[in-house]
Amino acid sequence: MLYVVLKTIIETSIVQYTCQSCQGKVNESSINVTHANENAIDLTITCPHCASGTQIHAEIANMNHEFLQSDE
Repeated sequence: MLYVVLKTIIETSIVQYTCQSCQGKVNESSINVTHANENAIDLTITCPHCASGTQIHAEIANMNHEFLQSDE
């Protein structure tokens, strides 16, 4: 998985995730990457306020990576 895609998934999770149990927000240390490969990532998010846990599975569609390559 491309670093920029992984980073975007994690950053988006931090911004958008709200704990279902206590409505608390999370931070970087709340997220644990449990599995990652070219096409998918599994995250565990643990609420820092109530310790409730959530599993997230995100899959990335196959795409042409040419637009991410530099001409340098």
